[in-house]
Amino acid sequence: MLRPMRDTDPQQIVDAPVRRALLELVVRGVALVAVVLMLVLGPSVPSLAWTRDLANVLLVALLFGVAGLVRLERHIRGRPSEPARADAWARARAVDEGDAALGLLIAGWVPVALAAGLVVLVAPHFADADLEVRGMWWAFGIPVLLGGWIVATNGWLEASRDELARALGESDRRFRAYWADPGQ
Repeated sequence: MLRPMRDTDPQQIVDAPVRRALLELVVRGVALVAVVLMLVLGPSVPSLAWTRDLANVLLVALLFGVAGLVRLERHIRGRPSEPARADAWARARAVDEGDAALGLLIAGWVPVALAAGLVVLVAPHFADADLEVRGMWWAFGIPVLLGGWIVATNGWLEASRDELARALGESDRRFRAYWADPGQ
């Protein structure tokens, strides 16, 4: 059972899991956007132009890797209840409005960054002089990249909400533990 120290503010103890979850979400989101930015900007440097196809492959691997990690985490940790997930962002906003707004902004920018990265990396292939290469991108490249983006985006947004719901559940447990014996 959680026993807070007498000198510690109980509200800080109760809110700590939510604040930690919001911070982790921001850090993971910024890291994903940074990786996408490096994959997009790397091939635009003239001496690294040869890495464009490698960046395409790495971005697809990143998309499916994010989706796979989300599924693995959900399998291991389980999924919070639907009511807990539905109220996660609103309840996080009640804990810290600024951090929740930043977390929601980052959570929304990750899919945008992934989509922008895909467009920037794939756009030169649409103007390829070789009709076979251009046709292969339209026939195979776009469906794979679009499918990867949809799966990764859905996974990212669901995982963000799941993590907040878990943190809010821990916050509720801490609150109940404190009020079970407030003198300790």
